[in-house]
Amino acid sequence: MAILGGGGEFGRTLETITDKAGIAVVPIAETDSFSGLYELCRTGAVAAILPQWMAKTLPLDRFATVSPDELAILSRTLVVATNQRGKLWRPLIESASNKLVSVWRP
Repeated sequence: MAILGGGGEFGRTLETITDKAGIAVVPIAETDSFSGLYELCRTGAVAAILPQWMAKTLPLDRFATVSPDELAILSRTLVVATNQRGKLWRPLIESASNKLVSVWRP
């Protein structure tokens, strides 16, 4: 997963949510901006947490999104975006995505 660097409120909240869900996020890339996360995700090599308006520009035939209610405390609309083809290469992506869906969706 690509993560937003800097250790701010966003990163701390994400860590709290994933810890509570029992998900170990293994960052393979880090950037200082959501636009950097978007570009990394767009390559199809990583998943990322993106603003919804950015995720909407990703091709639906290649990406899936999940909108978590838990991130609402940041007053942002965010989703998890993963490349569908990446699930074939990295089976952990699918199981982690399914776990996130089960935690974030009622």
